[in-house]
Amino acid sequence: MPRLLPPTRHDVESRWLALARGEVTREAVCSWAEPLMLADYEEFLDIMVMQALQYLHGFDMTYRSADRRLIGHGPPGPYVRTLDEVSSELDSWRGRCAAYDADPAGWVAARRREAEAKVRDLP
Repeated sequence: MPRLLPPTRHDVESRWLALARGEVTREAVCSWAEPLMLADYEEFLDIMVMQALQYLHGFDMTYRSADRRLIGHGPPGPYVRTLDEVSSELDSWRGRCAAYDADPAGWVAARRREAEAKVRDLP
């Protein structure tokens, strides 16, 4: 099986923007992102690209129950995120990219501390 070329930030951002504008379907973006998330790359993939792929893979999630406690990929059901929320998440991701680029080690350390705090707070 041939190895996939790793996507760039531009690749994921352009798909994300097209989705937010309603130019492509959520399902098409999910289908594009999934194999890229799972691919075996020869080089380390940009952590911010991996984060974006996870978002893009999940934007097709829909509520499957009336109480909104069950979700799944694709229709039927209303989407978990509106297109306005998809657009807002893109802005947030761009901000995280800038913070990461300014101090990659500090950004990763801060995320690790956040995760450890969440684990400590578990019942």
